[in-house]
Amino acid sequence: MAIAKTRQDYKRKITEYIEDLTSEELRLLTGFVEYLHDKAAWEETQAILADGKLVRDLEEAEKDWNNGDYNDDDYMVFEFSRN
Repeated sequence: MAIAKTRQDYKRKITEYIEDLTSEELRLLTGFVEYLHDKAAWEETQAILADGKLVRDLEEAEKDWNNGDYNDDDYMVFEFSRN
């Protein structure tokens, strides 16, 4: 039976493997990690753009903001973090 690994387990294992890599292998790994990061960001952007109502609401909010036509109580602050 396979034991589920936690995020921390994966990070620890990756750290162990990295110690044995050559500079060229690290360069390749960095490129792959950058690709995964950019791919995730692009997929998130596509999900937002696919929601027509959300896009219209964002455009309207930006227009109001730029024109100074807003009430602070109509907006909320979002904080994002990746775990």
